[in-house]
Amino acid sequence: MTKSTPIAKLKSSEKETKTTDDQLVNEILQEIEDTEPLNTQESFKNIDDKQESQELDSIQENFQQQNPIVEEKNELSACYDRLDLIGQDMAQALYEEQVQKTELLKQIKEQKEIISNSNSKDTPKEPKTFMEMVIDYVKHPLIVGIICLLFSTSYSTDILSNFLPNKEFIMNNSGIFIGFIKMLLSSVLFFGINQVV
Repeated sequence: MTKSTPIAKLKSSEKETKTTDDQLVNEILQEIEDTEPLNTQESFKNIDDKQESQELDSIQENFQQQNPIVEEKNELSACYDRLDLIGQDMAQALYEEQVQKTELLKQIKEQKEIISNSNSKDTPKEPKTFMEMVIDYVKHPLIVGIICLLFSTSYSTDILSNFLPNKEFIMNNSGIFIGFIKMLLSSVLFFGINQVV
């Protein structure tokens, strides 16, 4: 026995399945339509953003390739920034070194002052005796007197006239030349004796 379904029933069951199938398809299409505008707008936005960034990158690359000056300028500005940092570091190091030197010099000056003060306090000057004071006062005039006595003799005049050339002008004015020579010799002699004594 075969089971068969009457055609009228089939048509009605087909209609029911069609309507349920149609309803399902309509619901799915409705959901797609509701979510599709958002997704398409976002996707269009993302696509536009990507295209704009790619265009900007390509424009920038083209610009840099066409204008190497811009690239060199960027490199130079980076170099200047590095040099500025290095210069600041060097200036700071030099400043610190200068501060250390000044502090060291201050310490040395203070130590010298302390040493000189301690030396002057430790060794008081002894008062000079009467004879030492007389010798100090009479020493220079005594040296000058001895030199004048030495050069005022006729013996020194004869010796110095022997050293003069035998020219008429010099022989006629020999007193002036001998006096000038005596002055020079006595000055040198006074300086030498003063240094020794």
